[in-house]
Amino acid sequence: QLWPGPAREGALRVLQGDTAELVARLEKDMSEASAKLEYERASVLRDRIAFLRTSTESQAVEQNRFLDRDAIGFHRRGRRIEVCVLEFRGGKLLSSRPFSVASELPDDEALSNFLTEYYAGGRPVPDEVLLPFAAYGAETFEELLSDRRGRPVRVREPRSGDGVRALEMANRNAELALKTARDQESAE
Repeated sequence: QLWPGPAREGALRVLQGDTAELVARLEKDMSEASAKLEYERASVLRDRIAFLRTSTESQAVEQNRFLDRDAIGFHRRGRRIEVCVLEFRGGKLLSSRPFSVASELPDDEALSNFLTEYYAGGRPVPDEVLLPFAAYGAETFEELLSDRRGRPVRVREPRSGDGVRALEMANRNAELALKTARDQESAE
């Protein structure tokens, strides 16, 4: 089940680079924590601010290869999984889409279920799909996407180059979306 609501909206704003409101709130909370001599909490907030700033400054990524590719980021804490799909079209980052999922399945099966649901919705199929780890049934999934597209689609775990950088950003965005959602839930 995908999570709707304010937590998802906040995460989406962050992934689109709109962090000013969240950073301002975190800075205010950090100042208050310092004033109350809660230095450990202030340190955690400082680290989150730094994470937000460094994660969003590299959002304007261009890939050297002019492929259409989706990079699938994955971050899990317990049952809660955040998946971030970075869509590159013509070598340029077109969008960042976060999805929240609750699952007891192992990571490879949870990723496989997400991919099946995501691409079943009539979305355009890219030249390649980059995965953070092997998804359950990845070879079959590659065949299905290739059949649907009418030409070969690669589903792979990149080892170097632009693919690794795209996947690192997708994973960072998934981690950031999960942290942001948890922060917003605890604030509510």
